[in-house]
Amino acid sequence: MRQVAMEFKATEADDRLVDMAEAWMQIAQGNLDGPRRWAERYGLTGTVDPMTLEKDDDLIVRRLRKYEYAILARLWMAEGCPAEALALLESALPIAEKMKRIGLVIEYEILAHVAPEVQGVIMALSKAGVTSLAI
Repeated sequence: MRQVAMEFKATEADDRLVDMAEAWMQIAQGNLDGPRRWAERYGLTGTVDPMTLEKDDDLIVRRLRKYEYAILARLWMAEGCPAEALALLESALPIAEKMKRIGLVIEYEILAHVAPEVQGVIMALSKAGVTSLAI
């Protein structure tokens, strides 16, 4: 995928989409180093405020950012930070609803319902003395 995207320089969108897909796949495989670099590369570290990020001047970035939030939420949950993931999803949800992005609304809501479960698992494992978690 990456090779094909790099060969076409019509827009930055194809490179960004490939990066998103790779981050998603790596999270699913339990490899978080690549997704962490992806988040840093695209300014998705620390406190992420969808309302601020949606004001970016670059149309491509604004259009793709909404899809990045779900990947970032997955990354944060895999890192053991479901509260941060939930806060991001709750902030991004009204944007997706206003834009009538039904697929995103469903994905955000599913992830938002999973986040407290992840938090519960982390707390239970912590009480049991488990110090690391591979999701």
